Amino acid sequence: MNKIVTILTILCLLISLTNCKSNKMEKEYIWMVSADAAKGFPATFHYGYLGDTEIRGKGVLGYGWGLGGTLTGSISEKRPLPKQLDLVWMSYAENQFYEGHFELDHKKIAAVFEKGYKSNTDKGVIMDHNFSFRINVAPGGTVAIWLMGQYGFQREVGFYQAKKTTVVWKDFLPNGMQDSVLYVSSRLKNHVTKKQLEKYQSEGIPYKKWENYRQEFEWKVTIKGSPRVIILNTETFNGEQYTLKDDFLNIDKSVIKAALPIEFGMQWEEDPIKEEMFTASLKIKENDFKKLTMLFKENDSKGHFVIAPYIDKNVKKVKLFLVTGTEKQALELEENTVRHFSDYYKK
Repeated sequence: MNKIVTILTILCLLISLTNCKSNKMEKEYIWMVSADAAKGFPATFHYGYLGDTEIRGKGVLGYGWGLGGTLTGSISEKRPLPKQLDLVWMSYAENQFYEGHFELDHKKIAAVFEKGYKSNTDKGVIMDHNFSFRINVAPGGTVAIWLMGQYGFQREVGFYQAKKTTVVWKDFLPNGMQDSVLYVSSRLKNHVTKKQLEKYQSEGIPYKKWENYRQEFEWKVTIKGSPRVIILNTETFNGEQYTLKDDFLNIDKSVIKAALPIEFGMQWEEDPIKEEMFTASLKIKENDFKKLTMLFKENDSKGHFVIAPYIDKNVKKVKLFLVTGTEKQALELEENTVRHFSDYYKK
């Protein structure tokens, strides 16, 4: 009997030492967290924790997919990566609370932190390993998580489905308006346009919209003519961000496999002799997503975006074309701004 007790004691000790060693070996990083909600679909967090870090989301969120609000965390403290996300929030467009408890893809997150991204510092280009978690919610219980670095780096590391739940209104808003219907109505009126509300009522809420945005395709971007492109960044429909060209960071990607781009930002030199710099922002209309998806799927899920800048005296224009197969068409842009680089910080 004593022999068995001794063996069990030794085994418990070994397990304890193994767990202790495992905890000590867990790598630590500097990270912060922020939250937001899809534009036009305001939300407020009743409860939110990423690991042991509280997520600030008590105000009305809704600036846009892939964005973040106030950061929580330390810019100097290293700590283990989070493994759990716990959320309860109010979706005002549906007058519905959602609840989610998700185990994060720790290996995927750790791989992004470990690889890092290129960063330009006063000591030259280095690999930076500091990130911020961005957490967004959308109607239907959709939850997405990105890791945001700098210089146009943002990657999705989680996409989840929460469940409907109920919350005692007094607990949600202890010191505010206790008429929940009137309160929700006032939040919508203040944060959603009349046109958007009418669209929800006539067409319904697009619950699968953000999941559909995650479809991956193979595409590339080229600049027509012979300008010296210094920086070319893109933001995709699913909230990810990529640097396609950066002279300072020595990045030059010809082909990318990702969600479709919704916006391009570029800086280029039109005439090397004059050394004139220009910047441009080109945003594709969000309603054109289905059309772009169809064109890609009809052509082996591949496509080629062509940016055509035109600078002549006071005329500053940029056009965007999509080439799929043998077909080329101009894309109508929601935003198309071109500025002389010296004027960039004036607006």
